[in-house]
Amino acid sequence: MHEVDLTPSSDPYGGVVAHGQAADGMVRVTVSISGGADAVAFDPRVMRLPAPLLAKHVCHAMQAAHRELLKLIAGKARASANDLQRQIEQIHVDHINQMEYFRSVLDRIQSRVRD
Repeated sequence: MHEVDLTPSSDPYGGVVAHGQAADGMVRVTVSISGGADAVAFDPRVMRLPAPLLAKHVCHAMQAAHRELLKLIAGKARASANDLQRQIEQIHVDHINQMEYFRSVLDRIQSRVRD
């Protein structure tokens, strides 16, 4: 396989990378959010194909890679949303516990004031 690295920079978005292929795996595409990991790889046998057909295979591989990338991003978004929900719930529980503690302190102070 011959690979062409389209963008040599690193991926600052957590390394979310997806892959797609076409022409029975002879055309492979890698895509990332930032483009830092984007690459195209060809099996030498596809180089004999007419340019329009090769371009069509590249497009199909890119579409497959982008579909996978969207699934990965959606999965990470759901996980992030779930983490955020758990954090909010924990803050709520901590707040309730703190308010109960303050209420008990105020009750003790009020009891001492009465005595």
